[in-house]
Amino acid sequence: ASYIIDDLDTGGTYYVRVSSENGAMGTGKFVETIPRKRRLTGFPQPPTSVSVDAADKNTLAIFWSSEAYLNNHDIEGFKIERYRKSAAASSSSSSFFGEPEVVKFSTLGLGLTGGSFQVYFGDFETSTHILLGTAKVEEGLDYAYTHNDLSAHLNRGEPILIGDEQHFVDETNLFTSTKLPLSEEFSGSSGGNIGIFGRSKSRLISYDATASDLKSA
Repeated sequence: ASYIIDDLDTGGTYYVRVSSENGAMGTGKFVETIPRKRRLTGFPQPPTSVSVDAADKNTLAIFWSSEAYLNNHDIEGFKIERYRKSAAASSSSSSFFGEPEVVKFSTLGLGLTGGSFQVYFGDFETSTHILLGTAKVEEGLDYAYTHNDLSAHLNRGEPILIGDEQHFVDETNLFTSTKLPLSEEFSGSSGGNIGIFGRSKSRLISYDATASDLKSA
């Protein structure tokens, strides 16, 4: 069984508990969810009023509106990239990195009536992984104590980097807002503030998503 609680505030932390009931006795004992709390986050909207100007012959100055940053809990910072147009991109192409590659997704014929999926972008490489947070790790333990809740960003069985050592999120052991289970013991150097890196991927996409939904994911 499942139930959707909507119209909640982005950035808020919510606790949920569930009980059973019947007409004879009423409501039974409540049990808390695992994890017992969840902070609502989402992919941030892009900055607005972005412009560029030549400060001098070797320098570009970038400007954008700070209003979204001040009022949006999803935004913790900004990333700026610079590049030149690839010679592989035709003059008529909207891509700066070559001709666009079209990937088709379909759930037709699978008999699905619910659920969601995610799309991973590229292989799990040093050049493509992203920093998810930090954790306290100790050599010989098969879990890490995270400083921020990673349960909303990682799936069981998913590859991760702890520092420069690759691991997988364990398939069955307890996964909470502060405890990240590993499929095998950590063999690197212990530390209290080690970076946890994951693959670049989309948000959760509904099984019946439209083409527009996929493009925005």
